[in-house]
Amino acid sequence: MRNRRLYFFIILTCTLNCCKQKDADEKDDGYVKVDDYSVTTKKLDSKDWTCRELRTETVCIPKNWKQVETDKALFYASLGNDNESTYFGITAYSEDVEPLNYLKGMYKAFLDDTVERATGYKLTELVFPKKTAYYGEFYLKKHDVEYCFFLMFWKFEGITYDFGLKAELKEKDKYYQLFQTILYNFQSRGKHPFSEKDEMEKIRHLNFENL
Repeated sequence: MRNRRLYFFIILTCTLNCCKQKDADEKDDGYVKVDDYSVTTKKLDSKDWTCRELRTETVCIPKNWKQVETDKALFYASLGNDNESTYFGITAYSEDVEPLNYLKGMYKAFLDDTVERATGYKLTELVFPKKTAYYGEFYLKKHDVEYCFFLMFWKFEGITYDFGLKAELKEKDKYYQLFQTILYNFQSRGKHPFSEKDEMEKIRHLNFENL
């Protein structure tokens, strides 16, 4: 495997150390300015990770995950455990996709599911100088097992990407870090859509009921 960098990113929460509310004379549009944003990097260990070439993309995943061939997604893999309800997937769209309508439709599908019940969510709009991304956590319950579904949705050079990882809620912290590692090592046409050089300008917490 080629020598790669591991990009480890923590989605910002609004604390006194990293964010501040807009000044009183600015429009109250729900956005919070990001004052401090950083990404730390280290080498990706080839003993534990493997990278797969897709169409024009490269994705790196833990070696114990198993790729599953499907025509319904750009990439799909099980998480190397005994729970078939857990997975990681990437969907890519060449046509324009309106992000908020897409995400609302996804959440409605969770609500309408009679087997796997949605119990809550968190959704944040992340604004960078040259792109806007949407990070979500959807909380689900199926047969008395609780899950967290991580999502990142953004557009890069004409392609809209939907990254999703579903894991048991009791292992949320572990899979949150893995999800961010995969995201920051992902390449499209040889470029990292997200990198340590990014400067996040502001964030906004979203509520589907108000969209």
